[in-house]
Amino acid sequence: MIALALFACNLTSTTPDATGDPPVQPPADTVDPGPPEPPPDDGTTPPVDTGTAAALSVLQFTGDPPENLLIVSLDTTRRDHIGRFVGTGNTPNLDDVLAQGVVLENHRSCSSWTAPSMTCVTTGLTPYELDWWPWTSDGAIDGIDLDLPTLAGQLQNQVGYKTTLVTANSVFDVGLNFDRGFEKVVHPSWQPANIVTDDALEEAYELTSQAVPWYLHVHYIDPHGAYCPPDEYVDQEDYVDMGEDICWYGYSMAYDYWFKPQEWKDTFKNDIFELYDAELEFWDAEFGRLWDELDAMGALDDTLVVFVTDHGEQIYERGNLGHGIALGSEENESTALFWAKNIVPQAWTGNTLHQDIAATLQDYFGVTPPNVSSGTIVGLAPVDRAIRGMIYWGPGSMRLSIVKEEQQLLYDWWGEKHYYDLTVDPTGLMDLYDSDNATVQDLWVDMDVFIDEIGAKWPSVGAPVATGP
Repeated sequence: MIALALFACNLTSTTPDATGDPPVQPPADTVDPGPPEPPPDDGTTPPVDTGTAAALSVLQFTGDPPENLLIVSLDTTRRDHIGRFVGTGNTPNLDDVLAQGVVLENHRSCSSWTAPSMTCVTTGLTPYELDWWPWTSDGAIDGIDLDLPTLAGQLQNQVGYKTTLVTANSVFDVGLNFDRGFEKVVHPSWQPANIVTDDALEEAYELTSQAVPWYLHVHYIDPHGAYCPPDEYVDQEDYVDMGEDICWYGYSMAYDYWFKPQEWKDTFKNDIFELYDAELEFWDAEFGRLWDELDAMGALDDTLVVFVTDHGEQIYERGNLGHGIALGSEENESTALFWAKNIVPQAWTGNTLHQDIAATLQDYFGVTPPNVSSGTIVGLAPVDRAIRGMIYWGPGSMRLSIVKEEQQLLYDWWGEKHYYDLTVDPTGLMDLYDSDNATVQDLWVDMDVFIDEIGAKWPSVGAPVATGP
């Protein structure tokens, strides 16, 4: 096993919780693999196969690698609305942290809504690979994984970590088993960022007061719709009062969008963007408060921090408002970061996806999942890796994405096809699909494999229409 970390915590595993209940994770996750292989003692970096994208590890530290883990996940956040990537300055606190860590500059989610996306982050596998899919109308497929192999369970049972989840999204919660492996779960469901920050700080204080390593996961719902930011974050010069409260009636107004005059459409879309950005700015202020107070209490001194957005948001780029709709850049791109006080900062430009985060953390902390991650330790993926994306709401509705070397092919089970060259069109809105295009044909090699795998595993999805170039 390649060891990214220079340590492994072989502490006594915690079994019953405070109530006397048995461990949350099954025996398959309780095997202690022992310490990872030690690094070379001659101070050199081990050679890497030339087919890989980089040297052994993009996580380098001055001194000992940190022991604790904090994951901050942010819901429904478009990459093209984060200041670092677009130069707007609307997320200064996040931008400061991004500048101090290892930023994954070319990161994608495995899907475009919370349940599958966070499955990938916390297990290293997609729901499809685990043989389930959340909220599908396909009765032949499980809608929940009762044995969800979470990182939390592995850290708790294999290396004795205290584990706590604070989540404002009820999807990333007990309903779909995401609480599995967390000894404590706090549910500020659908609450704004200030409430989540308060709860997270309280839990961080409790964890840091104990003499054991810990993992705290904080999931913010902002800027998920409905878009209801505090008034002070809304630019009143840009926001046009349409006579209706978009916070409360935005989704019902969205249903009428295509039946309205162009001026109404333009105003509504502009207001949605303004409220969306205002929510993100509000979240960033609360993230800054979280960061400062964690630092003041010493919670960041020996902690590896992971920041990740679960997915993005479509605001009529492809005709809809929301997410879990398509796999274009605005919904499928994500932002991810590894940070520690002693990490060597860099912008990693290789291709990465959500499963890579779990694979990297499993290796870093020396835990063994029951199923090997489909992700790759960050820094070891081939540059020509095919990145898969998937949405499934029921028979006949499968939507798939293949991204390879900044070229994207989209295929919908009913036969719709799109191709985008993301090197010249990062938004992925200029459809260049041509069956004679050599890049399209190359992408179809990977897409055909994906389609065949799905058809063999889940025949209930129905027969795909018009596959191939």
